[in-house]
Amino acid sequence: MKFPIENMAPAGLIQAASENQNFPAEITASAILAAVSASIGNSIRFKNPAGYKSKCNVWLAISAPRGTGKTHAIDRCLKPITDKANEIYQVHETELQQYEDSGREGKRPEFVPPVNNDVTIEGLHKSLKYNPHGVITHADELTGFIGNFGRYSGGNDAAAYNSLYNGNVFSVVRKNSGLSIYLPDPFWTLIGGIQPTLLQKSFNGDAIESGFFDRVSFVFPEDLSYKIPTREWPAPDMNLWQEYDIGLTRLLDQSLKEEKSYIRAEDPEKWLNLYHSFGVSRNNLAATDPKRGLFAKAQTMFPRWCLIAHGLNVAFQERGFLENITMEESDLAYQLTKYFFQTSLHAYEIATNSSPVDTLPEDKLKLYNLIPDLPFERKNVIEIAEKNNIQISTSGLDRFLRNRQFFKKSSYGEYFKA
Repeated sequence: MKFPIENMAPAGLIQAASENQNFPAEITASAILAAVSASIGNSIRFKNPAGYKSKCNVWLAISAPRGTGKTHAIDRCLKPITDKANEIYQVHETELQQYEDSGREGKRPEFVPPVNNDVTIEGLHKSLKYNPHGVITHADELTGFIGNFGRYSGGNDAAAYNSLYNGNVFSVVRKNSGLSIYLPDPFWTLIGGIQPTLLQKSFNGDAIESGFFDRVSFVFPEDLSYKIPTREWPAPDMNLWQEYDIGLTRLLDQSLKEEKSYIRAEDPEKWLNLYHSFGVSRNNLAATDPKRGLFAKAQTMFPRWCLIAHGLNVAFQERGFLENITMEESDLAYQLTKYFFQTSLHAYEIATNSSPVDTLPEDKLKLYNLIPDLPFERKNVIEIAEKNNIQISTSGLDRFLRNRQFFKKSSYGEYFKA
């Protein structure tokens, strides 16, 4: 399923970043969605016609190999939020100096940035405590983040993070240390990268059984090829990034001024039809079918994407928050929800499938798919690789062909797919 980039603002920036900075379009688009989510934060809720109040925090996992621009694209899209944090830090430095000059009278000023790259339950609790508007984590490698669940705390971290996703109460009790964590109204958005080959290793056992996996929205970029810039760099695209920075800062500033206001749907009946479509899709599934959980989370995410779609217009259409989510915004949210349902289903199949093909790196997977099912010779594979500009060394090819998970060799010296 195609990411609905053309219906997103700012689509022009997303395309330009792809052509001139080699930021894959889906990665930039996802990072913008995460930035909008974090900018809205705890200030605005969606009081939807189904009777629920929704925040817009999201967890995004970009599944792409190393060297595909994940980190740079995400960092650039989060820059306005980071810049705002730097402004707050400068104020903090002044207050801290005044505190020191006064002989440390009163309470010592505290500063914990609302943007972080490494997180534990305890560290995240501190970030959320000092940033009631919300916190965004850019986990460069989600594999390490997930792999550390419970390693240092001895607790059920997946369950604790799940409560943060719901955005109601963040409550954790550490039996070993006696530490109690409690926050009544947290807001946490997460974005990070994960290599496709590590999906099966990362999302297994407790990460799936606890429901943590169901709450993650996956992105699988389609075009990861390197592109020679098509226009003069950097002047044209710098203007687009400046417009982006101004728009997202506008959204952040407006959100910070709001006091937990609520937005409703412009057309409740049409909105409910879209919302219930995800619930109805579960009717014919067995109780044990994993798609049930994914459909349920898609239904949970639909109102969140509605609020984010509204935030996109506030940021990049130069307007304030309206009283209602428009049907145009609901339609974009519906497209996003369908996209992320399909990608989550794909991720689930990879994470739970024992087929080794799903764990191949992108270049070898492409080569494997181009090799015919009929018997073939080594020279045929070399020809296919050269014709399709797939870079693989002689030794790498020989190791690939010797791997009995993928190929078998006949007594005549020919190979065929296992």
